[in-house]
Amino acid sequence: MVGLALRPEIDRMIDLHCHPLPGLDDGPASTQQALAMLRRAHDAGIRTMVATPHVSAGYPRNRASDVHSGVVALQAEAVAAGIDMRIQAGAELELTHREVLRDHELPGLRLGEGPYTLVELPFTATAHFAEMLLGMHHDVQPALLAHPERCRAFHEDPDLLGRLVGQGMLAQVTATSIAGSYGSTVQRCVWTMFEQGLVHVIASDSHDAIARPPLMREPLEAAGLGGMVALLCERNPEAILAGERPTPAPPVTPPRPSRRWRLRSALSRR
Repeated sequence: MVGLALRPEIDRMIDLHCHPLPGLDDGPASTQQALAMLRRAHDAGIRTMVATPHVSAGYPRNRASDVHSGVVALQAEAVAAGIDMRIQAGAELELTHREVLRDHELPGLRLGEGPYTLVELPFTATAHFAEMLLGMHHDVQPALLAHPERCRAFHEDPDLLGRLVGQGMLAQVTATSIAGSYGSTVQRCVWTMFEQGLVHVIASDSHDAIARPPLMREPLEAAGLGGMVALLCERNPEAILAGERPTPAPPVTPPRPSRRWRLRSALSRR
């Protein structure tokens, strides 16, 4: 347990990285699947989801206009279905794809109406390449780095994230990474980031209601980090959407998650 007050019920969580818009990327294929995802998120205590479809070489046609129209349509469906969920627009911008976008397109890809861009580095990027790539693109700053724990650059250079945070960037960790759902290397990397006090936000990076569900609180609590839920899943995401600088989680050595949670997480991803 860390030195933060644990609130027994968190029902205002904000998911800054998720893929609920149907038909735009590798998220839900239909509106019904998207609504199932929203219901699962609501049951998990999430009340705001920032839709961040991939804007990448894999989905080269995605543009801000597609995201915003998709948000409007899904929000209307959620209201009609009686799901209490606020949906906002964003994007997960693959930084190697930046060159094909026009400068005027970038503001529409930011998280909500704030100044932050959710940036994805190539998973196989080396530390040198990742740092060089981020240094080249001042037009996506301030950047919220999407799941850095899953990128090779941060595995080979444990001090890289500290240097980037020192330059004003923020770190978003995926909740299920903490529980080991992406393997032991990723999990160790997450723990290092917590130990260094470099984690600003927890998000689900959810893609559906079952295989990659919108879970945030459960993995944190299973790892013994329930006291960080309010900060990392509510207050800091709220600050980012408001254009403010969030406070990173205090340095802590997370205990190993329970075997039961790791097993359940592994089964849920099959």
